[in-house]
Amino acid sequence: MNKSNPYSNLPFPSIMDKFLFYNLSDVKLSEISFDKGLLNIISGFSEEIILDGGNAVSFYDIYEGNPDFTILTYYLIISIGEEPVAYSTVIYVLDYEGNNIFTLDQLNSPIGRSVITANGQYLAVEYEEEIDVTSQQVRKAGCLIFNLENNEVINYNAPDGFSQSVPQTSKDLIIISNHGVEENLYYIFDFDNNKAYSKLYKTSSLGKLRDINLQGFVFGEANSTSLYIDKYNDVFDEEELK
Repeated sequence: MNKSNPYSNLPFPSIMDKFLFYNLSDVKLSEISFDKGLLNIISGFSEEIILDGGNAVSFYDIYEGNPDFTILTYYLIISIGEEPVAYSTVIYVLDYEGNNIFTLDQLNSPIGRSVITANGQYLAVEYEEEIDVTSQQVRKAGCLIFNLENNEVINYNAPDGFSQSVPQTSKDLIIISNHGVEENLYYIFDFDNNKAYSKLYKTSSLGKLRDINLQGFVFGEANSTSLYIDKYNDVFDEEELK
């Protein structure tokens, strides 16, 4: 995996193999460059900061929830001591034969989970909430949804009161779970029918959620064969996709 890692050639001593771990000493943050990806400096720090006693660690995550496509995500975190000062992320989408069919290397927010639909047409990438330590303003969480056929992008923002927008798939649906304190708001993109569905659930009720499929949300008690379904076209709010 390190062969395709865009952060594998930093000109600093690497002291680990599974994770690429670099010791940084007496180097400006602005002097660090790599093959792909943006260097995102965390609010409150400057590119002129001297990384004395700093470190950089790179690691990867593999999403294999689709048998025909793999999402390979590389992360780089630059820190002084234990305090992060900058980060970078690059995402590759690979087909069944391991060919790179899509690359995301201009990401400027902290990245979480990524998923791809069964047909390989839509990629959803979670970006995380970020706080500007200077202004105390919150850049909201959300999901970027990429149409890999025509390069169109949907930027879905988490509604007020929700701090995460975690994507998952069911066949060719993109399902986004917006996490609140006591409630989860689900938003479903049905691109085949040009529809979007949404419904608010109490977090406590989701322990009975057994499946999410093309018809709706399937609920039932543990170890019970008695199930019921909240159908998208019956109990969810519905709107046309724009």
